[in-house]
Amino acid sequence: MNNSFGLSYDEWNKTFGGARMDVAHSVQQTKDGGYIVAGITESFGRGNDDAWLIKTDEDGNEELNETFGGNKYDALYSVQQTKDGNYIAAGVTESFGRGDDAWLIKAKIPISIDFSGGFGIKIKFKNLMNRGLSNLEYSISLNGYFINSHSFNGIVTSLSPGNKFSIRIIPFGIGYITAVARIDGVSKIFHFLLLGVFTLIV
Repeated sequence: MNNSFGLSYDEWNKTFGGARMDVAHSVQQTKDGGYIVAGITESFGRGNDDAWLIKTDEDGNEELNETFGGNKYDALYSVQQTKDGNYIAAGVTESFGRGDDAWLIKAKIPISIDFSGGFGIKIKFKNLMNRGLSNLEYSISLNGYFINSHSFNGIVTSLSPGNKFSIRIIPFGIGYITAVARIDGVSKIFHFLLLGVFTLIV
């Protein structure tokens, strides 16, 4: 599809948000080929208007959805990735400071998600913070043309700094499947070729 200037914009098109007003103000490509988006959300968070960060993969699939702020107006207007792989964002806050103050946030992704194939699918959640995490709700879903959809839910009661929590799922079938894992606002998508109970990342 082309617009009136002859520019193509049909590679992909993604939307993010909920039932209320949600706005993206800034986007930067990240070191892993994905994107980090800063803005404001009315659909998520604690206040009517909360600062909002979204991280996607290179295809625009959401990997992180985090809100920041209090009970008043808070927004982010600019974001960049830092040398250590985290994110620095600038905006405005009414919830903190003296009111309508400039705001600088350095955000860190709390948990990494990794998949591996072989016998079934192994999912590993790793605590990237320098403090322990507790009561983390996770969900894992598998979808494909030649297998029935599967969904798994659970809670990681505690995860020390640098430690991992692993779970192995054994689907059965033949064909391509998509695995989606979510935990504590972080999500990741992987694609597999399923041959019986064995999988290959594609």
